[in-house]
Amino acid sequence: ALGYDGNRPEIWGGLNDAFGATAPPLPPAWFYVKNLGDGTELVHAANSTNAESYSLFRSTDASHFALYRQAAAPAFVLDSLSTDSIQYFKLTAENSFGTSDYTEVLAVLPAHASSSVLIVNGFERLSGTTNTFDFVKEHGPAIKNSGYVFDSASNDAIPAGAVDLQDYAITDWISGEEATATTSFSGVEMDAIKTFLEHGGRILISGSDRKSVV
Repeated sequence: ALGYDGNRPEIWGGLNDAFGATAPPLPPAWFYVKNLGDGTELVHAANSTNAESYSLFRSTDASHFALYRQAAAPAFVLDSLSTDSIQYFKLTAENSFGTSDYTEVLAVLPAHASSSVLIVNGFERLSGTTNTFDFVKEHGPAIKNSGYVFDSASNDAIPAGAVDLQDYAITDWISGEEATATTSFSGVEMDAIKTFLEHGGRILISGSDRKSVV
């Protein structure tokens, strides 16, 4: 049923295929924010069918967002961001018929080195819960206060091959109230986590549903 699918794109994608030429685009199916290691940061998202442009919104408190950049492609290289504060981002896609919903909120702690920690937002569930899609604001400050530099990604960026867990020493996976019925982890995600752990990676999986971790 529409509205019970979280960020999964299949149903809306089917509607978009049929009516997308005369409708606003869907939000990008995934995106990530990462330090490039040279004092710049990359915000990169999936292409949205029928999107003509993308807007990037930025905040330093995860509550008050302002338009920061616009581009024809969903990739933004950022510089001159303060290394003293966490930067929060979300995206929309646009065409001549309107604007998509916002993506989830992701964050990065800008640095002049690559990050050792990746925050993964895997909480997509909508039915039977209250999901604000911004729980990175709870995890990011704790990681910063522990002395780590971090990137973040939506979980769908991993099976898409856009983000590799092997690039990090630690993964903080936000599962929220995901459960077996709402696909806590896809098979591809489980394979990626298994490989990550077998190669010495460390992972923290948090969730409030008793079936969040399988």
